Amino acid sequence: MKFNMGSCTFCQFCADFCPKKAITLSTEYSMVTTDKNSLIFEGSFIKKLPPKPPAKKIEQKETKND
Repeated sequence: MKFNMGSCTFCQFCADFCPKKAITLSTEYSMVTTDKNSLIFEGSFIKKLPPKPPAKKIEQKETKND
């Protein structure tokens, strides 16, 4: 997916309504450039899940019936 920051009005609607919460706005708003292509960013909705933590072993206490 491509984002053209030259068309951004900083309304934050894209971040507010993104169903995957993949869009965050930066505090950088002064975008001065002579090359319009430098304002085009590419992103993806594909994210890797974090690795699962190793399973904890549950120690079972042996109980003796007297």
